[in-house]
Amino acid sequence: MKSFVTCSCILNSYWLAAVRLLIQFYAGNQMNRILPRIVCLLLSCVMPWASGVSLASAQELYLPRFTVPDHDSQSDAINELHALHHGAAFSDCTLWDPWLPHATLWTGQKPRDQYRASLLNRKIDGEGYVSVNQHRGMRHSEGWPFPGWQQSGGTGFHFSVADEVWAIQSFAQKALTNTDGWDIRGAVVEGINPVRGLRLLTTSDVVTITTPAFSCGTIVAPFARLEWAASGLGRESQPNIQWLFEGESEWSSDRQVDFSPLNESDGLKFANVPLYRHPKYAGILNRYRLTFNHAAGSRIDLK
Repeated sequence: MKSFVTCSCILNSYWLAAVRLLIQFYAGNQMNRILPRIVCLLLSCVMPWASGVSLASAQELYLPRFTVPDHDSQSDAINELHALHHGAAFSDCTLWDPWLPHATLWTGQKPRDQYRASLLNRKIDGEGYVSVNQHRGMRHSEGWPFPGWQQSGGTGFHFSVADEVWAIQSFAQKALTNTDGWDIRGAVVEGINPVRGLRLLTTSDVVTITTPAFSCGTIVAPFARLEWAASGLGRESQPNIQWLFEGESEWSSDRQVDFSPLNESDGLKFANVPLYRHPKYAGILNRYRLTFNHAAGSRIDLK
């Protein structure tokens, strides 16, 4: 029974918690007549999902075997259930690191290799922040996917909602279909693509793109997240973002933050611009303005 208790503590499925607790209770108490029936009943409720998974399959996966003395049918059910869900108990998402590795590493070399590769390839920025890497959201592209700007009192503009499953499901997010309220200078609008968003062809060396008016406190907008692409920008090009506060109409060169330029091979890419670090970024925002210099003859996409 000792070896059984050890295995029972690491069944690797959240909805198996009830099974785990019942088996542990059974192993440590004298209710031998009652609990086998409870475990059997519980397993009979969940086993319809395990149809088609045999003990032979579990053995082929080189999985450990759970054995309860004198309860072969219940043991077989647990082994089949483990085999059914074991393969899916893996995620590259940092969020699940405290649980899934502990629940799977003990079972064999395959999950160890998976997690070794996953952990060695985690995105870590220059300040040591580790990407959550859960799914696309409406805030910092490497961070927690929520709260989105729709929940925090922020503001967002989307010319495309391609791949924005969470935003569509959570907020019925729709893409902009025109540039009403925008001020675009030094470029002409070629159209709005359902995947790449607003497509601009530059006609000047300096391009400015100003958002429509909005009202948003800087405290809920520490970053400006831009998903964009470019081809043909000059090597000296240095994009930046500026802001206006409520009641202002003049842009100031001492209130801007640069972000990295792109070339065609980069494709669509996120820029998470840390505006909160600027000492003059404090107040109620009214507009953002993007500036691209050395831009003549280039194309710029804003998703």
